[in-house]
Amino acid sequence: GGRLLISTPLQGPAVDPATRRDLDGRLFNEVPPEQFQFLFEKVGFRQTNRWDSGDTLGRSERTWATQAFVLEGPGSRSLETIEAILNHDKKDATYKPALVRALAELATTSHHSATWLPGGRVAVPLRLIADKWIEYYWPLIESSEFIPQKRGEKPDCAKPMKFRAPLSRLVEHYRNRGGLAGFTVDYRSRGLSEEAAKMRMQALSKVRDAIREGPVYFARGGGSGTFRYDSTGGRVEMAADLWREFSLMGTWIADATVLRWAELTTEISQGLLKPSQVIDALLTVPLAERDVHAARKLYHDLDDKVCVWTGVPLGSRFELDHAIPFALWRNNDLWNLLPATRAANQDKRDRLPSHSVLSSRRSCIIDYWSRMRDVHAERFDFEAERLAGRMVLRSGEWEERLFGAVAESIEHTAIQRGVERWEPRGFRAVVGGWTAGSESAPEPQTTSPNAVGTVLLGDPPVGERFILWVPFYELAAAAGAFGPEQAAPDPDAALAWARVEDSGVSKDMFALRVVGRSMEPRIPDGAICLFRGGEAIAGTRLGRIVLVALRDSVDPETAGRLTVKQYWSAKRFDEDGNFQHVRIELRPLNPDFDAIVITQAEEDSLRVLGEWVGLLR
Repeated sequence: GGRLLISTPLQGPAVDPATRRDLDGRLFNEVPPEQFQFLFEKVGFRQTNRWDSGDTLGRSERTWATQAFVLEGPGSRSLETIEAILNHDKKDATYKPALVRALAELATTSHHSATWLPGGRVAVPLRLIADKWIEYYWPLIESSEFIPQKRGEKPDCAKPMKFRAPLSRLVEHYRNRGGLAGFTVDYRSRGLSEEAAKMRMQALSKVRDAIREGPVYFARGGGSGTFRYDSTGGRVEMAADLWREFSLMGTWIADATVLRWAELTTEISQGLLKPSQVIDALLTVPLAERDVHAARKLYHDLDDKVCVWTGVPLGSRFELDHAIPFALWRNNDLWNLLPATRAANQDKRDRLPSHSVLSSRRSCIIDYWSRMRDVHAERFDFEAERLAGRMVLRSGEWEERLFGAVAESIEHTAIQRGVERWEPRGFRAVVGGWTAGSESAPEPQTTSPNAVGTVLLGDPPVGERFILWVPFYELAAAAGAFGPEQAAPDPDAALAWARVEDSGVSKDMFALRVVGRSMEPRIPDGAICLFRGGEAIAGTRLGRIVLVALRDSVDPETAGRLTVKQYWSAKRFDEDGNFQHVRIELRPLNPDFDAIVITQAEEDSLRVLGEWVGLLR
């Protein structure tokens, strides 16, 4: 708790470069303040403040750096706590490195599952740690060569690892059922047989006992309080600073822990095993990079799939891209697997998509997630909750919360691991995400429309209107600007003007706030959208998302005569082949809503005022 204040020269008098002495013979070592900070922090100090100032005696050639430190003492910092757990504590088994590795990985990839408590504490569900342990120890038990994980442990010994027997039964059950990967898919999909579920619960019970009674209690000495088990909530508690360290340094901690674990196993085996043998087993992932069968089949069966990053239509030939590269997270969760062209997948490789690319492809990503969840609901929900927390899917707008969690994870990974960001060739952060004439730019409406731009509302000079700005309307208050008799909206009736960043606008464009949930997930309730009128709405409208003014009916969702829907029409004939009428369907994208069906002549019943270009934010 002691305080240290040190003031050192930033700039001093002229010195001889050979002797480092001034004209009066005084020695100046010119140690930078950052080096002092480094030296003091290595012996237990923590810098609390620093400020630079001029010389109080008025000497212009001198400036000073002043630093304030507090002495926390060795072993008081979080990384030193982790080091003490791994290196200095008594090591009868590999339980402590297993606990540290699990917490490091959860803090890196599942931090939303933690609960922040009063008093600077954080709680992590024991079930998540136990699941990690099953993943870690499975390959060790499955190995054809016995790998001891406890001192004195041998095949058929009297006191084996606490959970070896029940976990061995589960491993053997899945030996011809896909091994760890087969178990993982069954477990995440809630597809375990009654027998397998019983075996898992028996193993899980013993694993939980081992965690509670072993490393949670004995870390840094029995009852030290480094970790504490909350029996009421079934959670492992620790200091918030320790959890933050796991989050910031989790990748490095996990890698270092694997090495320590392997070295400890070699010691326990009395040199019969090499660390490299153990490392190979410890680096086994629940779902290997090739285990993407479920996602590949779903995307293969989609007729309207496009490249998630470029919007280019995909046929039967496509590749699965990991949004967060497998090399970084070793993650094959369904939310992380998206279809892409071979060119985009090869070009992206182990890089992370830029924020602009991710935002521009948001609707496409969410659309794929929705389709994936329709087919693999149990597994998708399991994996989404591991990333974003248990509440992510508990109410509406799960798509936005999951997208936010994925975007956050990408940003954190890029920052903490220094990963290069990636954008497709020709990409610019404009409406639609592509520059005009880009070789990769999709034709309008030939792919799932998912254009995204940014918007700023204001009142621009007249000379900038329809050059940088488009008129903006609220759908609920647009009656004065829109109508069945009008070919285009009235700019004079606009509530404001919307500036679309990076320009790219034209005189036939306008912005509109769309209300209602019928077009989710592509158009969220209250979203500001860009539309194009004029010649853009000429010709076929089949499959396009359009703004329609109704004459004799209303949208049942909003009770208004203006609606945004996907346009479909077909001519109807009687049994003799005589034309009867045109049947028009204005279809929602949200299956909870019904289509608006119109059977009158098209020109008498509605007018299409604009074609949807994309979302503005």
